[in-house]
Amino acid sequence: MENMLTVIIPAYNEAQSLKTFFPEVVDFCRKNLFNLIAVDDGSGDNTFETLKDLSGHESFVKIIHHKLNKGYGGAIKTGVHETTTQYLVTID
Repeated sequence: MENMLTVIIPAYNEAQSLKTFFPEVVDFCRKNLFNLIAVDDGSGDNTFETLKDLSGHESFVKIIHHKLNKGYGGAIKTGVHETTTQYLVTID
């Protein structure tokens, strides 16, 4: 069965808060056969590294890193552009 939905999460300086919810999102996407795209929007902390560590290197998870902050809309646009499924949803 092919994945039909992608969950997009924009993140900016969220290294600490990601530890509390991101593993649950990864698990939810795994169980429901959803793709997951997380976009680090040029964070000054270690958000990108945290996303990579917490993703479990799953094939359905894509972690994207903006070198410069493009803002919330820019992070969402990047996630939408990288989506390959028929449907998508954004959460933050």
